[in-house]
Amino acid sequence: MLRIADHASKTDVGRQRHTNEDNFYDQPPLFAVADGMGGAQAGEVASEMAISEVAADRDTGAPAEKQLEQIPVVANRKIWDLAQSDS
Repeated sequence: MLRIADHASKTDVGRQRHTNEDNFYDQPPLFAVADGMGGAQAGEVASEMAISEVAADRDTGAPAEKQLEQIPVVANRKIWDLAQSDS
């Protein structure tokens, strides 16, 4: 069994942008980073939506591997749908 003794998280705006569009989820044992794709339209919205999907309640009863497989699929669909409906 994997045991997380300590962890830290941080993102950085970098050298090219004025705002940080990255988001992260750091609740052991699950860690995720969504890069906001600086310069892309609404990159901060997409990264926030992706991490929101990671953080969503996962009481589906499905195996963890299946849930991890579905998170990016569901997040991508939600982001795509929003992008199509709101330019």
